[in-house]
Amino acid sequence: MDFWHDNWMGTGALCGKVEIFSDHVVADFVAGGTWNVVMFRQHLDAELVGRVLQVAPPTFRGPDHMVWTRTASSTFSTSSAYSLVRQGNNRSWISAYVWQLGLPIKISFCMMRLLQGRLSTMDKLRRFGVCGPSRCWCCRDPQEEDLDNVFGSREGARLVWRYFKIRPERLLLPHVEEDGGSAAGRGRQHRLGRTSGVDGFLA
Repeated sequence: MDFWHDNWMGTGALCGKVEIFSDHVVADFVAGGTWNVVMFRQHLDAELVGRVLQVAPPTFRGPDHMVWTRTASSTFSTSSAYSLVRQGNNRSWISAYVWQLGLPIKISFCMMRLLQGRLSTMDKLRRFGVCGPSRCWCCRDPQEEDLDNVFGSREGARLVWRYFKIRPERLLLPHVEEDGGSAAGRGRQHRLGRTSGVDGFLA
C-alpha cells in the first residue's frame, strides 16, 4: 500500500499534506511490528507524526488487497453501498400503505397526490388561470369539481365507498377555501380510518 497516495489512514492521502515526498509503502515505516518514529520525523512534521501514531501499524505481511469496511466479510456488496449513500428517515405508516408491492405504480402516485392535495381538480387549476367545465357529470346535482366532491361527499364517490364498505365521512380530505386560497393547515396528512376490506387501499 502506497504510504503517500493511498488513503490508508481514512483521512485522505498524505501527499496532499506535505510539499516533498518520495516513493514509500506503508510497510517501509514499520519496524519490529511498531511504527518507525525516527523515519516518520524525517518525512512528516510533528502534527502529522502524532496523527499517524494514532493508527495501529499493519501486521499483515501478504500482498495488499482492497477491503470493504461496510461489511463483516470485507467484500463489496451493492446493498451495503446503497445503505451508505441513502438518507435514512423514519418510516411513514401512510407511505407503507401507499407504496405496496404489487400495487400499480400509477395508483400509488395518484394516492400520494391525493393525500398531498395535488390532484388537478378544477379548484386547483383555477388558481393557475385555467378555466373549463367544472361540473362533475357523475352526480345528479353537479357541483364544482374538487377533492371532496370527487373522493368524498358526492354520489359517485359515495357509491364507490359503499362498495368497499367505507363511510365517506371518515375520509378527511385536504380543505381548500372557496376563494382559491389555502385554509390553515392545508396539505396536512389525512387520518383515513381503517375499515374491513380496504386495509391495502386507504387506511
